Amino acid sequence: MTDSDGTATALQPTIHNHPTAEAIRIQDDGATSLNTTQKQQSQHLAPPQRNRDAVISHLIETLPTPSVLSKRYDTISTEEAADVVGCIEEEAFVAPATPLRPRMKGSKSSTA
Repeated sequence: MTDSDGTATALQPTIHNHPTAEAIRIQDDGATSLNTTQKQQSQHLAPPQRNRDAVISHLIETLPTPSVLSKRYDTISTEEAADVVGCIEEEAFVAPATPLRPRMKGSKSSTA
């Protein structure tokens, strides 16, 4: 590669950092090498509170309104919708909020 004044310049290796992946070093010849130092990252499966609140308010607004399903199963009051949404939120977000435990080597998961 040449510079604007015609002198040859060496390509500098580029390091791509990703929070959950190991860094990959791209060298002059195009070969790649892995950087084996990886930082421990905590994994969050539950959505942010802002998203949870938006889903809750949307469900409370839409459950009492007429729809294809409400024609078949009837509509519910806003108060009842708030109670139902509270139960849905509890069931939906409790499991992702619990920390994951690594499985012991040789143990089998129970699917009963």
